[in-house]
Amino acid sequence: MVLWALLFAAPEARAQHLELTGFGGMQWGGSTDLASGGSGSFDWGPSYGGSAYWRVRDDGLFGVIYSQEQSRFNASIPQPDGSLLPVSTDVIVGVIHAGGEVEISPSKKLTPILGLSVGTTYFQPTSGGGDTNWFFSAAVTGGGKYRITDHFGLRAQMRLIVTVLDGNSSFVCVSAGGATCAVSADLDALFMGDLVAGLYVEF
Repeated sequence: MVLWALLFAAPEARAQHLELTGFGGMQWGGSTDLASGGSGSFDWGPSYGGSAYWRVRDDGLFGVIYSQEQSRFNASIPQPDGSLLPVSTDVIVGVIHAGGEVEISPSKKLTPILGLSVGTTYFQPTSGGGDTNWFFSAAVTGGGKYRITDHFGLRAQMRLIVTVLDGNSSFVCVSAGGATCAVSADLDALFMGDLVAGLYVEF
């Protein structure tokens, strides 16, 4: 709440700017229990995306961020004989969020940043069948920006993403002698994150 109060307090006397960023890096996945028993988890994978932020005060921005990771979901499904059958499928994991950021020292070349955002995470299987499914998610971001000029610089950040899986919905399908959908056993929190860096332009 403190972060949101800072962002939407009375703006400082500074012209508003649009900040666009393109970034790439790595995303790590989380794990969840399956309705059929056993568990599943996502591999690390390359991540890329971008953001568009509008400066609403000297040290605060508000906007949207999109990222996408090509990952693999690995599951272990219990069999009648008590063994676990390993199955996997390729999945695109996308995150679409809106939120705000606070710059700790906006007047300096090296500026720490802290952000909060909410939105949705989607899982799109690219092998093994299954539909794209969407779930509510939220994230906290920490990192820094290095200003090269007044309109151009570098950004690096780490983000923790919490996705709420609905126990009544399948979120990815895997092949186990047929179409077997991996379903979260209960209302479950899937913890994921990314570490990315890129270039930003502000105008």
